[in-house]
Amino acid sequence: MQNKLQYLARFFTALLLLFVINGSTSFLYSQIVLNDNRTKEILFTDQNERETQSSIIISLKNYSKILSPGLKIVDNNWVFEDDVRQLSAYRYSKNSSGFALPGEIRIDGIDETVESAFSLKNASNENFGKLNISTDFVVTNSMNSNEISLVLKVENSQGAWTEVGRGVFYPDTNQNEQTFSVQIAISDVFIEQNDIVNLMWVNRSSDEESHQLYTHRIEITPQYSDLYPYQRGDLLITELMPMGDIDGFEFEYLEVFNPDGVTKSLKGLSIQSDYGAHTIQNDIEIPPYGYYIFSNADFSDVQNVDHSYFYSGNRLFSSTEPNGRVEILQNDAVIATAVYELAEQNVSFEIERMSESVDGYTGLQNLTISAASFMNDVNGSPGVNGSSLPVYRKTFTDPGVYLIALPGQIYNNMLRVQGALFYSVEGDLMQLTEIEPFEPVFMIKKSSDQIKITVEGVSTAGNSKIRVYEDNSHRYISPVKPGSYSLRELLDERNTPVPAVVGVWNFDQKRVGMRSADQTFTEMWEPVISRVEAGEASQNRTARQVPFNEENTFSFSLYETENDDELFVDEVWVEIDDANITGSAEQISSFFKEPLFHFSEADRDPKRTPSVLYGSYSGIENSGLSYFLMQAEKNSYSEFSLGIFNMDVSEQKNGVLRWDIPESIPEDWPITLIDRITGQEIDMQVEDNYPFRVQAQAERTITDNSGQKLLQQVEIISNEKERFSVRFEPPNLTAENVEETETPGSIELRQNYPNPFNPSTNITFFLPEDRQVRLGIFNIVGQQVATLIDDNMGAGEHSVVWNASNNPSGIYIVQLETGSRILTRKITLVK
Repeated sequence: MQNKLQYLARFFTALLLLFVINGSTSFLYSQIVLNDNRTKEILFTDQNERETQSSIIISLKNYSKILSPGLKIVDNNWVFEDDVRQLSAYRYSKNSSGFALPGEIRIDGIDETVESAFSLKNASNENFGKLNISTDFVVTNSMNSNEISLVLKVENSQGAWTEVGRGVFYPDTNQNEQTFSVQIAISDVFIEQNDIVNLMWVNRSSDEESHQLYTHRIEITPQYSDLYPYQRGDLLITELMPMGDIDGFEFEYLEVFNPDGVTKSLKGLSIQSDYGAHTIQNDIEIPPYGYYIFSNADFSDVQNVDHSYFYSGNRLFSSTEPNGRVEILQNDAVIATAVYELAEQNVSFEIERMSESVDGYTGLQNLTISAASFMNDVNGSPGVNGSSLPVYRKTFTDPGVYLIALPGQIYNNMLRVQGALFYSVEGDLMQLTEIEPFEPVFMIKKSSDQIKITVEGVSTAGNSKIRVYEDNSHRYISPVKPGSYSLRELLDERNTPVPAVVGVWNFDQKRVGMRSADQTFTEMWEPVISRVEAGEASQNRTARQVPFNEENTFSFSLYETENDDELFVDEVWVEIDDANITGSAEQISSFFKEPLFHFSEADRDPKRTPSVLYGSYSGIENSGLSYFLMQAEKNSYSEFSLGIFNMDVSEQKNGVLRWDIPESIPEDWPITLIDRITGQEIDMQVEDNYPFRVQAQAERTITDNSGQKLLQQVEIISNEKERFSVRFEPPNLTAENVEETETPGSIELRQNYPNPFNPSTNITFFLPEDRQVRLGIFNIVGQQVATLIDDNMGAGEHSVVWNASNNPSGIYIVQLETGSRILTRKITLVK
């Protein structure tokens, strides 16, 4: 008896071991498992199946192993194509590699012709937000060249099949076997962890019986979802209609508002209530300060609804229960929620003040019955504010000085701004509660900590498109509703002329930049600054059209240095117009006699006055320009001047002049900055700054320069010649003209010839008298690579050849040093 028991034990152990061994080599799942975002390949065989990290080779008799329980295969009796003459499902072929190619299959509940079907399970630690599906097909023995039309369908979370892509192939009847591939990128899909999605290829050909189609290979590449990082209150539930009925159709809708000035993706969000749930798989976005309507009815043709999302299947609200709760979640974290009760049919609840729900919670006390009507016998205001007051929020991160205009009123429960100080344009410190809607103010933010400013919008009944504020020297223009607008478009509607050039605060560079009126756009938070001439009535001004082009414009910035710190002081913009190119003969300019803007800092000595950087050009009568358009003269050097003026005679200052060269000027054009006091010449193509001492002035103007005002108006009083000269050569300058325009008595380091060169180039310079000369070659990092001359040279023109055979390709600097003068040129070696 004991022996029999031992025998049975060994027998069952052997069976169990055999099951374990066989089980470990077969599939223990009913779908294709995606463990990460790497590509997975699906092939078929009529022999033994196997799996690797990147591929699955599935036996035809086990086709159902790549299907989820939601897809049931009707039959599984595969027949090789040579063994059957008539066209039918479950017919397969083979290729030269020995892989099986399955043909048509049948899926329970699907009436269409299914060429292939498969299911994907997300077994990774992330959500998938996109699928790239590539499928290779083989068509044999085509009887005609009619198109083969295939459609890829995906089953959504509500069980409805949607079409996500299509492939078309025109077979050649002269070929027995042809291969084609279809690649589909599915963006309207969101597969959470452990979720399963079903896909199938269906045949929509007009004549399916004219060919036999086989699936050779399926390739799936998932992409992780890049979700918008929501926090509670980043979306607000502003209106809902839980019980609607039109001619027996029960409908519902939910309105969501974006209180921020950035576009947000809604993909991956889940809307849940006591009666249903829906996850948004579509790749849709909610615009800044915009609404989105979610409904089981089509709202695309409803007036004022610009953005809507249609869902089918499960309802979010009950058609019988008059109360409940609805929530919007991301990764199970609540973003927004609303509680409602006593719902009436065809009447919506809308929020009275969004400011009461900025934390994302909309309670019963915040909702009121809508009095507006958007269709017959249906009350609601989907897609618009209705009777509610909106909120607008903007986030600031980088430190700096911001010119903003709050598009609404600070409300009591939104006074949470820390880390920033607010000043009027006159420089007076302000509390948030003192700032009027659309009043331009300066916000000084010194830290990199993120702050959010939230305001309650003013009554929509009082809104116009723009508001204009003026002081003695500048005009501030702000729109008063969401969106961005062309300044010209806004002002033309009000018949308000604007100057040719306006100053616009650059948030990246933390300074005011120059734009023409036609190129300037303004949005709700950011006012535009325009120059107002003293004593000139703004309503009688005429706008001049100046085509300001940054690509053709020099930008010069003046900084003062104190204890190794640089303080931005002023800037000048010079636009270059080559008359030979533009054909323009008229000289046009627009100017600012005062520094454009000067922003004082808290630790700056209030007794010190700022320096002023200004421009001058012989073709313009006015001096002290902050911007002008300069006509480049044909076949000659072009030159303009930069002046520094400072009213403080008590001490000299250390200054730094920085510049940006126009993008349209090639690197090999000579551009020279000349300091008329020291005689030093700087190659502006090589250097981008010049340190110097700011000279004190003998004259002083009695004026209020307490340093407390953010906007300084400093009158330029200087009869001295401007300190700097900027000289450059236009593209049509010839060698003959260079000789004609030489100034007797000047030292010249001329452009090498040829340039670029390989391996030798001629370097020429001119001396007005006998001088000690040192001529050297430096690489781009400042290391000297050659000394060509170190000797006393006589007056006249000299030329020397540099052979760079032993040097690598690149940009080099030629430096001519004589006395206190240093001249440089940039040359290019190309091998």
